[in-house]
This record gives sequence, structure tokens and C-alpha cells, in this order.
Amino acid sequence: DLAAFDREVGTLASLTHPNILSLYGVSEREAAASGGGQQQLMVMEYCGGGDLAAYHVLGVFGKVEYARVVQEMLDAVLYCHQRGMAHRDLKPDNVLLEAGSRRVKVADFGLAKGDSSGAATLGVGTPAYMPPELFDEGTIIANLNLFAIDIYSLGVIIWQLWFKATPYGGG
Repeated sequence: DLAAFDREVGTLASLTHPNILSLYGVSEREAAASGGGQQQLMVMEYCGGGDLAAYHVLGVFGKVEYARVVQEMLDAVLYCHQRGMAHRDLKPDNVLLEAGSRRVKVADFGLAKGDSSGAATLGVGTPAYMPPELFDEGTIIANLNLFAIDIYSLGVIIWQLWFKATPYGGG
């Protein structure tokens, strides 16, 4: 969807932080799939160190590095929130690490929203990283603070890095 692509490009272009994956530009190329047409591409920073999903499984962080990784995730999300941006899909797969330094780079702003409140639906985000109250009595909670969803998601990631499992299973 071109509108979603444009929204993500706009979001990334507005965020400049050492712990957020950098957008270098946008490009077009001929689509390889039948029917042809143009395909939009984002040219992004290369990290080469994998994502946190691989690291929590391997359990390779010592206490000092664990604390640094947590601090860098918090710094990136705080930066977004201070600019009125909620990520809405924080999970280990969306937290990349630079090769060598293992500096955190928060990625995938495809669901980000530049407003602190709004309706939250089950179709947005990854269930294992969403607050349990989103699953109570229907799938929409009006006027939910979307920053709170990010904070909950960070808590789940922090828990998962330490205990090698999500608090409620499923991850």
C-alpha cells in the first residue's frame, strides 16, 4: 500500500537518533512480479548484527551489556514519544543491533502513529507484546494512550531478554 509506505517514510525522515535505524533515501525500481509497474524502496542503514530475537534465544548478554541494550531501547522510544510518535509494534524482531558494537537500532515504523491517543485494535501490533487489557471485552479500546502500549511492549522485551520467555508465554 503506497499510502502506508509514504507514512513510514515520513515518520523515519522526521526521526534522527543514534538508536533509531536511519533512512537514507527512497528509490523506485521495476517490479519483478507479473504485471510490472514500479516498486517503491526505502534505502536504510545496514546494521549487520541481527535482531534481539536472535540474541534473547542465545542468551549472550552479560549484565552490563543487558543494561546498555535496555537503556538504548528506552532512549530511542523516549525520543519518539517526546516528538509525539508512538511506535505501536515494539518487539525483539524490530530492535536491530549493529555488528561489532551491538548498538541498538529500533526499526520498522510501519505502524507508528503521530498522536498519543486513539483506538487500539487487535489488528495493530504483535499480540505477545500488547497489553492484556486490549484483549478484554472486544477488540477496541477508545482513547487508549498509545504511548502506554509502547511502554508495555518495552517491558515485555526487557523481561524476555532477562528470563528468555515472555511474561505470559507465546513468545
